[in-house]
Formats: sequence, C-alpha cells, structure tokens
Amino acid sequence: MASSDAQLGATVEVPGAAGPVRVVAAAGLPEVDFRKALDSALFRRWLENLQAERGLLAHGKLSLRQILIQGVDMFGQRVGFLKFKADIVDEETQSKIPGIVFARGPAVAVLILLESKGQIYAVLTEQARVPIGKFILELPAGMLDDENGDFVGTAVREVHKAYTSLAATARNPT
Repeated sequence: MASSDAQLGATVEVPGAAGPVRVVAAAGLPEVDFRKALDSALFRRWLENLQAERGLLAHGKLSLRQILIQGVDMFGQRVGFLKFKADIVDEETQSKIPGIVFARGPAVAVLILLESKGQIYAVLTEQARVPIGKFILELPAGMLDDENGDFVGTAVREVHKAYTSLAATARNPT
C-alpha cells in the first residue's frame, strides 16, 4: 500500500488521484503511530471513499495533493481515532477545500421509544462531553470493539447501560 522513504513520510497510490500522494507525519508524531495510521482500517476506508462513485476524486474536479497525519489515539492494539489534514484542491479554481479529518471507527446508536398513557418518550442517557465542557443528553450509543464488531452486541450493551441508569434515576429521582 505505501512505500517509505528517508523522511517520516510515505507515498500512497490513490486511484483517481493525479499520481502518488505524499503522506507526512506532523512534527512530534512518533514513527510507530505514523505507520499504524497508514495501515489502519480508518485510513484505508477514507482512501477508498475518495474514489467511490460519489467520492471526492470520482469525477476529476478535485485533486488530493498531500495528507498530513496529525494525531493517532490507540484503543488497545487498534487505531481508535485518527486526525489528519488532506490538501484537496478544486481543479477549476485552484482553491483549497477544507480538509481536516477526524476519523473514528464504526459505532451504533439506539433509539428507544416508550409509550405511557398516550405519550411517547425517548430514552436518553446523560454523558460527560469534555470537548464542550458539559453533560449532554444523547441516544445510547457506543463504538464497536473492532472493524468487524458486533453491532447487535454493542447495541445491547449500550441499552443495558441506559436501562441501568434509567432504573437508578427512577429509584432516586432528583
């Protein structure tokens, strides 16, 4: 997939691109993380999406010039989150298209509706969300354990967590 050279970088073949695309690591990114990012399912899937029927490179109007890998968060042995910047240019205007990418693995969300006395209620769970500095209400959801993860099993675990929280709240209302 990728050929390495002396710098912390590589080139990747992307069908639909004008030629090989340079992929480089941001300053301070460990080489081991860079290599894991290149080999990750998240990165490979993104490259495949570019060239799909509705992909950004499918019709030759946009071109991919370079990719800068900025961050890698590992979940055990696999890449859980991947942050990179893609330099994508509109061929007609030569203007850059915003290309900051935060890739994450597959996830599942569950919409639970309860009916009581003619009213329909959605079950939500309260989650601490550090990026916004608040607790927010959201659907029970979770990331799969791996690329071939069990959607149903993950959904059941998340519903169980929501039910446990709902039962605790019902017993101890505030």
